[in-house]
Amino acid sequence: MLFSEAVARSRTWEPSPSEHRMWVKVFKACDEDHKGYLSREDFKVAVVMLFGYKPSKIEVDSVMSSINPNTSGILLEEFLNIVRKKKEAQRYRNEIRHIFTAFDTYYRGFLTLEDFKKAFRQVAPKLPERTVLEVFRRSLALLPGWGIVAHARLTATSTSWIQVIPLPQPPR
Repeated sequence: MLFSEAVARSRTWEPSPSEHRMWVKVFKACDEDHKGYLSREDFKVAVVMLFGYKPSKIEVDSVMSSINPNTSGILLEEFLNIVRKKKEAQRYRNEIRHIFTAFDTYYRGFLTLEDFKKAFRQVAPKLPERTVLEVFRRSLALLPGWGIVAHARLTATSTSWIQVIPLPQPPR
């Protein structure tokens, strides 16, 4: 599977009915006073329940600034939309990690040019080698002389391109 296919597929994901019910239960559990919305603190608890981490002040500020200003907090539909987007992003990161791991056959945490060539021969055998070389070169264009691509530096920048920030090549 190509990276752009992974992006396209992850963007069309919808939660299962059981996931949706769980999100509604979390919303109701966090809305202790039955106000019909989640306050900042309620939202933090909900994120901990669903994602296992406490959101930063910046993340909470971002969410709170994106909701309807005529409400006192995050309404159920807004909450469900926020959670769906976070789950989509989580699934996408997991899929990228899975793809990277499949290509990192020696479990080194980075890909060399030879790894790239081997991976592309497996998934796109008719793709010209010059195209594979160009993808690898573009991924290294920021810092000439570097020769590996690390998973930890892989970020999706669009549905058609993956930006790769490489690590320095180990000394020989």
